[in-house]
Amino acid sequence: MLFSGFSPKTFNFLNSLATNNQKEWFTSHRADFLKYVDLPLRALITELGAFLLVRCPDLETAVKTGKTLARINKNVFGRTKTGVYNTNYWAAFYRKSYTKQTDLQLFLGLQPNGFYIGLYCSHRASNLLVKLREYIASNKTRFLTLIQNLRFPIKVYTEEKLSQPLVISSLADLDLLNKGKCLAILRSFPSDSEVLFSANLLLTIEETFEALLPLYQQVISEQTTPLEIDEVLEFHTDNEIEITYDIEDLKQETYLEEGFIKQIHNLLVHKKQIIFYGSSGTGKTFIAEHFAQYFINGKGEYKIIQFHPSYSYEDFIEGIRPETVPMENGQSTISYHVLDGIFKQFCQQARNSGKDSKFVLIIDEINRGNLTRIFGELLYLLEYRNNTVELPYSKKTFNIAPNLYIIGTMNTADRSIALVDHALRRRFHFIPLNPDANVLRKFLVEHVPEQAWIADLLLKLNQQLTSHGISREYHIGHSHFMSRNIDFIELKLIWEFTILPTIEEYFYNRLDLLAKYSLAELSRGLIDQTLLSTLRT
Repeated sequence: MLFSGFSPKTFNFLNSLATNNQKEWFTSHRADFLKYVDLPLRALITELGAFLLVRCPDLETAVKTGKTLARINKNVFGRTKTGVYNTNYWAAFYRKSYTKQTDLQLFLGLQPNGFYIGLYCSHRASNLLVKLREYIASNKTRFLTLIQNLRFPIKVYTEEKLSQPLVISSLADLDLLNKGKCLAILRSFPSDSEVLFSANLLLTIEETFEALLPLYQQVISEQTTPLEIDEVLEFHTDNEIEITYDIEDLKQETYLEEGFIKQIHNLLVHKKQIIFYGSSGTGKTFIAEHFAQYFINGKGEYKIIQFHPSYSYEDFIEGIRPETVPMENGQSTISYHVLDGIFKQFCQQARNSGKDSKFVLIIDEINRGNLTRIFGELLYLLEYRNNTVELPYSKKTFNIAPNLYIIGTMNTADRSIALVDHALRRRFHFIPLNPDANVLRKFLVEHVPEQAWIADLLLKLNQQLTSHGISREYHIGHSHFMSRNIDFIELKLIWEFTILPTIEEYFYNRLDLLAKYSLAELSRGLIDQTLLSTLRT
């Protein structure tokens, strides 16, 4: 189920539950709860999870009660004054090594009076709450500027019910953040806000998290010297700071050679569409994101989406979507509107930003979608960038913004690159990213030099796969081993639970070959006998 927005009935249900907070009423209205509250929120969490995992890979995104979802039917021990059920239904993304209560949350909250999104830190996450408060206290002037100048309004709360935001108009008011049982930095929408009833709410939430994620990552990081808030959050002030990311930054992050980076740059400028392809673990998405950051150089924006088998033209370009519209008599009717898809919206954003800005759309796993169906007439426009077409739903003319670029990633082990439609092939430059032991060696020498021999292990592994008839697109990628603290224990875990299961698929029922791929066997000759015995245990 794709998220298409909430409904006025979502908030009608929550308000009615607050008035009729008894088991009998909830049981008789359970179908309304599932249809208007539970299912839309689950769909929203599913789509947001994919968006957030790209930025925070260790987040818990399971759409389950007790995981990202809270419980609406929490029994409060029969207290008649408060009722049997929570009337606030909420969700939170948090790190898997924590719980919702003990981590700084990426928060979504449905309440009878509206919808809330942003950062939430409970008193149960005491260490993080202290760190968040101290960070703001050391950057008071800039934080005040933030809440007054961010491109959308945010509110700050220190009480768990989120019923009354703080009134912050001066630096002295920021001392109020040290009181109360929580600290929440939220964007809120009243229950009658039109954006809540549209699929565009997903983009609005993504925009909100995109702006607040740097602050979130700063608070959860282990670094001892906090960044100035200017370096963390985006401001729109008269003295706006331009943050650039140049080729030296890209080389340091990706370990790519400068000549190869310039080649990628020239290919993207030439066709405005490129695809990184290669086997799993070669850093395609990582490189795409960091290259996009280098390419826009502080002037523009990049966005990441991921194709999958159910992705459609309506999601990508435009389509007709049903919306529930309240009428004056209290009833509702269904209205059908043509809504812009992600690509069309991003095009408009690029067009409105001027020709000096560059916008890059990264399409992860581009070959997992039905490309002909998703792109439609965009196939024509990708080849003839200066032309326009009439779109079938809106009947409006459309062309691709000249400052919009596309970077796709393609896992050749997931689906053969040969299956990609020839018409699409000639519209993109295809750039291979193969397993590279030299990249791994540079990384290990920088971070854990005593483990640099693992680069030779990777080289030996892929050479042996070649000798056993496994082609390059199924080789093992270097990023599997790019851990800043890798040791023998972690190496054995990676080998046993990531590398060997893949190789077992290649040599199903070939026990004679599988024995040659044990970690101890492949490490022979690369490390001394004492260390080799460690790998056997």
